[in-house]
Amino acid sequence: MRLQDQLAPRLQAQAAAREARTALANAAGRAAPGQVVELLAGVLPPEAQLTRIERTRDGGLEFDVAGSDPDALRAAIRRAPEFAGMRNTSQRHADAAMIVSMREDAQ
Repeated sequence: MRLQDQLAPRLQAQAAAREARTALANAAGRAAPGQVVELLAGVLPPEAQLTRIERTRDGGLEFDVAGSDPDALRAAIRRAPEFAGMRNTSQRHADAAMIVSMREDAQ
């Protein structure tokens, strides 16, 4: 058996551990999704609905918000200092509302 074949499982385990440490380091010190939901509730227009929120593997934040006026949704989100780094990634129709997708990359 070749040395490379013998070491492959160990190298894979080390790579997986390194990825896990990186993900943990990116998430540490960042607001949890529950905290983000509370912050969004304070800045979004009353008719807006949060349809998705997640912390990405690299520590970034993504969420989708539904409402009748996508420009008003984006403006409300960006006015809050906590969401100043959010960028619009997409906008689409869904039933009687527009869904705006936002993302903040890991810092």
